[in-house]
Amino acid sequence: MKKQSIFLITFLLASATLVFSFSISNSAHEASNQNINISIKTSKSSYLESEPVWVEYFVRIVKGKINLDFKPQLDPGADIKLILLNSKNDTMNYVGGRGSYLGTKNYPDTLWGIINLLHSFGNPEKFPHSVFGRIFYLPEDNYQLEVLLHYYVNGKVESVTSNKVTFSIMKPSGEELEAHEKFLNLYEQFGNGCSYDKIKLIVTEFDNQYNNSVYLDRMKYALLSMSFIEPNFTAYAEQFLIDAIDSNPNSYYNFNYIRTLKEYVNQNTEFENTLKILSGNSKNTITNTIIDHEIKGHIK
Repeated sequence: MKKQSIFLITFLLASATLVFSFSISNSAHEASNQNINISIKTSKSSYLESEPVWVEYFVRIVKGKINLDFKPQLDPGADIKLILLNSKNDTMNYVGGRGSYLGTKNYPDTLWGIINLLHSFGNPEKFPHSVFGRIFYLPEDNYQLEVLLHYYVNGKVESVTSNKVTFSIMKPSGEELEAHEKFLNLYEQFGNGCSYDKIKLIVTEFDNQYNNSVYLDRMKYALLSMSFIEPNFTAYAEQFLIDAIDSNPNSYYNFNYIRTLKEYVNQNTEFENTLKILSGNSKNTITNTIIDHEIKGHIK
């Protein structure tokens, strides 16, 4: 039962791929000059093992030149196919989820999406039962990523390919090696029946000792995925999400947190008021951008 609960909550967070509509002003992102095109970029060019690899999608549709049957769903379980190659030119196995969506005929001329590649590729982390929670890492290597976007015109499936991006994964060393070991130990402790109070203490101590670690955001993310055992879970999760967004407005995990927060706030007015407060505390940040589009109703 415990393994299933970990899986379900991790899946809720992991599947929170967001799609927004907004104007793309940087033409350098455009991979082609077609009537529909997709381009991608990673959050940076080098990562450590177990560090989230964030990828942004940019889609432009020239309305009037092309008429789609439905709005594309920028999710690897739907209309997106990720093609990841390692340095040996081997295609990495996709380990993410699959899904189906009800298509909407209304769509804007620009779309934006974001995903963590560790929800789609990699090896199970090095602790017991990691596969049950879909907890993966990409091993040390150089990688190349491109994306295939499927779309529908007159009942037929067509596709367009993105630009290629490269990034590297390195093994942690020094203080980050210590931090990485503590990250893995967190899951092992939980799997061995460690209390949630102890889990929270481990993450708090990690925050104090490794405040600049690339693993800190993932430690906090793991803490939320384990919080189903907390008494009064719904209220706890809602406050956890608000505090996480507010404390680190430039974290890419906030894309997941905001979508997850929407699941816990039942009334739209309350949700919008919460986002307005968070937005006021996060000027000129990633969080401010996503909240601006959420309030405008661009997330459906």
